[in-house]
Amino acid sequence: MPDLDDQIEAVNQKLREDGIPRPSIVRRGQKLYLRGTFPPKPGSGKTIPYQQSIALGINASVRGLVYAEREARLVSAALKNNAFDWSKYLSDRYVAVYNDTVGSWVDRFEKDYFTRRQRTPQSEYTFKKDYATPFKRLPQAEELTIKVLKEGIESTEPDSRARKRYCLAYEALAKLAGIEFDAKRYRGNYKAGERTIPTDEEIVAGWEKIPYPQWRNAYGILACYGIRAHELFFLELKRFPILRVTEGKTGARDVYPYPVEWIDLFHLRPEMELPECQGSHADLGHRVATQFRRYELGMKPHDLRHAHALRMIKHGVPEAIAAEMQGHDTVTHTKTYQRWISQEQIDEAWAETSGAKQVSSKS
Repeated sequence: MPDLDDQIEAVNQKLREDGIPRPSIVRRGQKLYLRGTFPPKPGSGKTIPYQQSIALGINASVRGLVYAEREARLVSAALKNNAFDWSKYLSDRYVAVYNDTVGSWVDRFEKDYFTRRQRTPQSEYTFKKDYATPFKRLPQAEELTIKVLKEGIESTEPDSRARKRYCLAYEALAKLAGIEFDAKRYRGNYKAGERTIPTDEEIVAGWEKIPYPQWRNAYGILACYGIRAHELFFLELKRFPILRVTEGKTGARDVYPYPVEWIDLFHLRPEMELPECQGSHADLGHRVATQFRRYELGMKPHDLRHAHALRMIKHGVPEAIAAEMQGHDTVTHTKTYQRWISQEQIDEAWAETSGAKQVSSKS
């Protein structure tokens, strides 16, 4: 049986086919609402119809959906005949949506977000970065409309990382509010800047620069296993040389050394000592990056992760396996790392597979 959201969409499609494009049925949490352009509520001070929600006071269920469809048809007919009356929906039986301002929807978004996710330092950091910061750009006291969302997006630089993030945040906010808003057309073509990936020789040389055993071990693990910097502090070594990441950006997983020879090269052992640090994932990643700068390694922690991914690509590790090692889905892994392949690596791969003499990419 289709899930309830699919059934709601099917009913809305049926209404559209019957010449009733508005109002549409939307679900917010465990309740069903009608969303459309209605006359102002009594006492609102407004004079022309605008986009609002009607709280039907019914649970989001199959039975509730049958009722909601009937109400949508009745409301549509009332609107066409200029006979719509708010009194029915403002009675004791029904509770109108308390406010359609940006600020009120942002509050509801945060409550909904942490209803679906455990509130932790990491989830709070993610919410602040991906949602709260873009939401602050919007006028909190104004009604949440497509125009307001578009203006918020247009306040960011085109083809920028911020533009992409704001589009994702505003589209999610619009979805919660029952506003049909497709932000994809505004995202642009953001691409990360060029990155210099360290060679294996440079990685080994970096390890040799580190004077303290705990951080030298940490560096060796980052290089050999390709994990994220903050994952260093959530490792279980019971099955060494297979490590268990117990917590991280993409959850728990087993990670394997590649190349396996680097275990001995970097003197990695199950009883090795690692730095002891605490904080959010962002704080831990920042701590590792600070150490890299302190030891003047000439690279960032994530560069080791990129190098690890490219090493697997170069040596023909299947994409699905490489993605699993890195804690990615295959599409994300391919999109993220294939573009970092250098011309020298392409030349080398061509030479190895074709039997031709390798050409030099340096001039």
